[in-house]
Amino acid sequence: MPAGGASAGGDFWLRAERDDGAPFLLVGDVQGHGEAAAGCAEVMRRVLRDAARSAERPDVWLEAANAELVGRGRPPSLYTTAVAVLFDSTRRRLTWSYAGHLPPHLLDGGRPLDGTVPGVPLGVREHVGCTSDSIELRAGDGVLLYTDGLEDARGPGGDRFGVARITHTLATAPRRLPPADIVERLRVAVCRFAEDRLSDDICILAARAV
Repeated sequence: MPAGGASAGGDFWLRAERDDGAPFLLVGDVQGHGEAAAGCAEVMRRVLRDAARSAERPDVWLEAANAELVGRGRPPSLYTTAVAVLFDSTRRRLTWSYAGHLPPHLLDGGRPLDGTVPGVPLGVREHVGCTSDSIELRAGDGVLLYTDGLEDARGPGGDRFGVARITHTLATAPRRLPPADIVERLRVAVCRFAEDRLSDDICILAARAV
């Protein structure tokens, strides 16, 4: 959802695959808003998709994409925060990393998956400096990724939507609710809270293991 009724924005999501077919999912937030930010988001998608093929873990993926940006002398407009997860069905693990971004949440219960070194946004320094962590992955387990526009949405009294409301929305949803329905619940909740006046782009992505 682009801010201010714009037709495009700098928040984006991406699915990319390693050479062995294991899927990475990512939500990113390019600096800025509007058409210019949307164009930078397309560049970031290409850089990240290319970097995913040989990446073992999400932190390795983010570092590889960052190295490409730094190596090409990236413009400041490409500064991007990101949160990434890897669904590895062979090892039955869900692995996550984030670079200057908010951590993912489990879909059922809403617990944030923090506990890793977050690192800096992509394109800022030579190394992102993030780490990965993982948990056991079972069929039906799910994860939520989102940009800070969701957390930072303001109500008429000036208070923020906040992590607590995100967690509450997830925790009160029926277990194993389809990902699309969870995204819609969050969209409705934040739009109602902010009275449809969004000051920042929002991207929300939910997925479950099969």
